[in-house]
Amino acid sequence: MNVLIDARNPIEYLRLRRIAGELSGVNVYRTQFFLRGKLQRHYDVIVYARSDNENMAAAEQWQCSWGKTIVILIMDSEDKHLEAMHFHVFDYLTRPLSEADFAQSLRDATEYFAGRFRPNKAL
Repeated sequence: MNVLIDARNPIEYLRLRRIAGELSGVNVYRTQFFLRGKLQRHYDVIVYARSDNENMAAAEQWQCSWGKTIVILIMDSEDKHLEAMHFHVFDYLTRPLSEADFAQSLRDATEYFAGRFRPNKAL
């Protein structure tokens, strides 16, 4: 599974890459200028970890081109949660980010990608 991570700084990118890299079968790619360019290849999962406004702009801009791409947003606050869901993101995580939450989100994305995902029905 190809995962593109667009983080707001190198330290956050390295942390997210380390977590993603611990999962079997995951190839991690990085971009710093995602909003300005076009996808150079197909990615199965895109992780946006920038400011809330940048994340929402990316979600709006790329919604039509995602197709079956799984999108995970990492936001600064929960204020834009409903707006993010409007763009059909797979998961929405907030900072401070728990490594366990991000790893679980990627595991869920892996299962979804493989057609085995079963959402948690406990409410």
